[in-house]
Amino acid sequence: MNDNQPLRRWAIGAALCLTLTYPLMATSSEPASEALQQALTQRIQQSGETLPVESFYQLRDGQPAWQAINRVEALVSALNSLVDDGLTPSDYQAASLLDDFQLSQQLDAQAKASFDVRATRSLLLALDHLSLGKVNPKDVEPNWDLPRPERSYALPRVVQAVEEGDVHQALAFARPASPEYAQLREALTHYRRLAEQGSVPYLPGREESLRPGDIDDDVQTLRQRLTLWGEPHLLAADSSAYPMVDVQASGADPRSFDRELAQAVMRFQRRHQLQEDGVVGERTRLALNMPVSARVNQLRINLERARWIRPSLERAPNVWVDIAGYRLHYTRPNGQHWDTRVVVGSP
Repeated sequence: MNDNQPLRRWAIGAALCLTLTYPLMATSSEPASEALQQALTQRIQQSGETLPVESFYQLRDGQPAWQAINRVEALVSALNSLVDDGLTPSDYQAASLLDDFQLSQQLDAQAKASFDVRATRSLLLALDHLSLGKVNPKDVEPNWDLPRPERSYALPRVVQAVEEGDVHQALAFARPASPEYAQLREALTHYRRLAEQGSVPYLPGREESLRPGDIDDDVQTLRQRLTLWGEPHLLAADSSAYPMVDVQASGADPRSFDRELAQAVMRFQRRHQLQEDGVVGERTRLALNMPVSARVNQLRINLERARWIRPSLERAPNVWVDIAGYRLHYTRPNGQHWDTRVVVGSP
């Protein structure tokens, strides 16, 4: 019996240590959470934001939103996707958020709270830019007379999407829902991809216009430029030479300005409000030679304009008059539209 007493004392002591240690560990995590909430409350009160940061956290009962790496990764992924809306992810600190999160996790509650509010601000700023536009149109055009749209998203739905880890969906709540906006996004994605993959030879300047029936080396370059702008069936060439376009080689002489090519030129001219004669003169050549990067910038600008007039785009039916192009566009709620030429100005 006496021989077993030291062993018994050791076992009882070990059990007491285990019993005392675990409650202390569990309790030590609670003050940290409370400290984080207090730091978060102070940080929100000091922020003086025009963005609805305080409302965001009120809907979360004052709880932090960005203290798990998977949620921060979802935020970064969603912010990076804004390039498809013509926006710049660096405006929302997308590149630094993950590193800043990891650093904050090694520091005190104040650092964690500061990061949380900053991440929330990045999200809310992106939501505002999607919903209202990044630039106030009156700063660009003082005579702009359309009222600036109001925030189009419901903040409770955004908070719920964040809670579920679906930040892409949170951004979708603010994105204009019109078919025109979706088409612009799709076009921007397409031309950004082309810009990243390479270039196509430019159509050289010449004294004589290229006309149907011509046989000329420049006709092959014309086919290549039209292929870039959406006529992939025209290019009778080695498809591997132009990986940036979806080429389907035809059996026609690539130097021949045939009827099919003339029709493609007319379609291009129609889309660019040029005279639809199938002749490649100076104006058509300049339009064909527009760099892809310039088209990307055009689309980014038009996406911003679409955000400015979002209420008008989402109201249907719509009638739009292209004054410069002398055309009228009528759009129905189901996406169907009708175009016609019009006379602009006094008769």
